Amino acid sequence: ADFFVAGYWLWGILIEALADIGYDSNSMHMASYDWRLSFADLERRDRYFTRLRQQVETLVSMSGRKAVVVGHSMGSNVWHYFMQWVTHRVHRNWVHDHIHAEVDISSPLLGLPKAFVSMLTGDNRDFASMGYG
Repeated sequence: ADFFVAGYWLWGILIEALADIGYDSNSMHMASYDWRLSFADLERRDRYFTRLRQQVETLVSMSGRKAVVVGHSMGSNVWHYFMQWVTHRVHRNWVHDHIHAEVDISSPLLGLPKAFVSMLTGDNRDFASMGYG
């Protein structure tokens, strides 16, 4: 999850920064998921939320501190679904007992209003150029 190809980092810089303040492979967990499935099917097919709950509980137990969650893009929406799932299926105070904070990076929590407007109007001034054209 750190680097994709030379010069294109995914999470490498964040992982290095977290290592600088004391995090290591025993205190971080990368929770990738099959983006092709609905959130409910993630649990039905893969027991994804059950395994995620167990992983968070293990990290919290090992560190003695609540977890900080970093979500990226649709992963943040998956995380929000998970928080509802664990509250209703495990315990209503689970999030309070295990999670200190959440950081969302480029998350479509309100949907994709700018992308929709851009699709309809062709206005793409607010998007970074990818060097095409």
